[in-house]
Amino acid sequence: MNRPRMKPREGAHRSVVRSAAIWTPIFIASTALGVAFALIALDSPGAWVSFAIAVLIALLSGVSALGALRDIYAEPIQTTGVIQRKWRKSDALFFRGHYILCQKRVFRIPREVYDELPEVGAGVLLEHYPHTSALTAWTTAKVSAGTNETEPSGDGEEQDAVGGDDIEIKLTARVAGAQPSIIDGDSRSSAPAVEPPRIAPEPIAPREHVEPPSFGAPDDDAGSAR
Repeated sequence: MNRPRMKPREGAHRSVVRSAAIWTPIFIASTALGVAFALIALDSPGAWVSFAIAVLIALLSGVSALGALRDIYAEPIQTTGVIQRKWRKSDALFFRGHYILCQKRVFRIPREVYDELPEVGAGVLLEHYPHTSALTAWTTAKVSAGTNETEPSGDGEEQDAVGGDDIEIKLTARVAGAQPSIIDGDSRSSAPAVEPPRIAPEPIAPREHVEPPSFGAPDDDAGSAR
């Protein structure tokens, strides 16, 4: 497989070392100030504002310093994609940065490389450090719309037909296995279902005949008849 010819960027590793040399002292100094302001704030509550500012600077500079220190001994990686955005902005009062967005990763690049790169929507192959995204080389590349998707091999309709036949064969095999069959003189059949035992109903006792109560004695009835 032939490797595409890329345009190297000189001084990429030096820029990583320079970033580490700049951000590491800032991180150490802001961390020390944060600890000092925290001790002062125990007696003076107004020092908590300075403590918050020092901690914020320490967090931002710490991320940059850690990424630069890790990239000093790291090997560059490659990213292939489409340039989604291309812009410039002022990083400081007298410094202007140039950036591109590709594969959800922001690359800060020099001005000469920024002018040579194609416009938004073009495919590129970028070689860069993994943590700081410092660009080491680049070239144009053809990127299809379905690069991140796996295309099936063969015709889709043929695959659907084969899949349908496979399902039909499996269903037929299941139905045949459930029915009784004779193989090599040995008969086998499905086991009969076990019926639950039937409980005979209890006999109902006959209802006793209860005579209605009679009011008055028989002698009284005879006397009244006379």
